[in-house]
Amino acid sequence: MAQTQRLGEAARALDDGMRWPPELVGLVRERVSNHAALAAVADVTIERLLTIVFFASLQSEELERHPIRVAFVGHRSREAIPAAPDAVAAAHYRWRALPFRRATRFDARHLVKLARAASSHRLFSMVALAGDALEIVGIAREGFLTDGSAVVKVVAPSPGTLEVWCGSTRVLAYVRGFVQTPPENVLLAAGPVRRALESFACTEGVSDGYLPAVAGLVRGVAAHGYGGILVVCAERDPALADEEGFVTDADVPLCVLLQHVERDDVASTARESWIGSSPSQDTARTVVRDALRAEIERTVAEIGRLTALDGATILDRSLGVRGFGVVLPIAPRVAVVEALDAEAQHRAEFMLERRGARHHAAASYASSHFGSVVFAASTDGGLACMLRESDASPVLLWRFQPFDVRGAGPRG
Repeated sequence: MAQTQRLGEAARALDDGMRWPPELVGLVRERVSNHAALAAVADVTIERLLTIVFFASLQSEELERHPIRVAFVGHRSREAIPAAPDAVAAAHYRWRALPFRRATRFDARHLVKLARAASSHRLFSMVALAGDALEIVGIAREGFLTDGSAVVKVVAPSPGTLEVWCGSTRVLAYVRGFVQTPPENVLLAAGPVRRALESFACTEGVSDGYLPAVAGLVRGVAAHGYGGILVVCAERDPALADEEGFVTDADVPLCVLLQHVERDDVASTARESWIGSSPSQDTARTVVRDALRAEIERTVAEIGRLTALDGATILDRSLGVRGFGVVLPIAPRVAVVEALDAEAQHRAEFMLERRGARHHAAASYASSHFGSVVFAASTDGGLACMLRESDASPVLLWRFQPFDVRGAGPRG
C-alpha cells in the first residue's frame, strides 16, 4: 500500500511539471539555438551529457561533494579553446585549455574525481565529441573576457541541480526535477539596490566593474556554506569602534584596482616599469589589465572567505575591508517588507521573527544605516539583500539564490 501511494505521488509530481534531465533537451535547443558547440550534435548526445552531469552531482569523492562543471565544445575542442602560443597570450585569454594527452571516458566517476581537483569556479572538465562518443579531453579555464560563442557550460552547483550557461548568461536552471524561472537579478535589474551601488561607484570614480565585483563578493558569501553577512556601507569611513570583532585598518580597496583597469594610461605606466624588453602599447595594456583583473578576482575570493566567520564582514563604499567577524547589535523591533521584484513595486509581509539571529542582525544594521546594502546568506545557500533608503521607509528585503547574481570581476 505504501509503495502504491509513493508511485501515485510520483505520478502527480510528473503531472505538475516535473521533468527528468533527458527531457530538458528541447529547452536547451530552443534557448541555445545555432550554437557552434551544438552544431551537428544529436539530441541523444545532449541527453547523455545532461544526465551524467546530473547523476555526478549526487555522488561524493571521499565523503566530499564538489560542484560539477563541464565545458562542452562539441566537435571543436582545439578551435573552441586554442592553446596559448606565448606568455602574453596566456595572460590575456577568454578560455585556456590544459589538454590531456589521452582522452578520458566521460562518466560520473571521472567528473566527480576531476571536480575535486578543479575546485575553482573558473575551472571546468572540457568535454568534446569523438565521433558520437563523449570524452573528457582536458581541463579548461574560463578567462575574464567570456562570451557564449564557442563553449556551452553545464554546471551542477549542488546535488540534483543543473544549469546551462552561454558566457555570462544562464539559459536554463533545473532544480530537483523542475525548471526554474529565475527572479530578476537584484544587482543588475533597475531598482533601489542597483541605484545605491551605482551611486557608490560614481562617488568612487568607477564607471565599470563595481557591480560585477559586488556580485562576485555575494557569491563568495554563499559559496563556503557557513552562512554570513556582507555589508557594503554608504559611508567612506564607517564607524566600527563599539562593535566586537576584527576591525581593520583601511587596505587598498577594490575600487582602486578597478580605477586602474579603466585608466587610459595603463599601457604607458606598464611600459615605463617593464624590465628587459620594450613591448608594444597594446601588449603592455593587455598584460597589465589582465594582471589587475587577476588581482581583483583574488581579492574578491579572499573577502568571500572572511565572511565564513561568525559575525559580519564590513566594507566601505570603495569596497575596502573595514572589519570581519564583527558582532552587530540587534534591535528589538525592525520593520521589514519583502520586495517581490527588483524595483520593489510589488511587496509582501516578511516575518522576521521567524528567522535566526543572522537575519535579525542584518536587518538591524540596514535599519539604522540608511543607504547601506546588506547581504545575508543562510547555511542552505539562500541569500537575502536588505536596504533602507530613508527614515520614512521600511527595510526592504529581496530573496534570491547565488546563481541569480552574475559577474565576479571587471568587464572590458
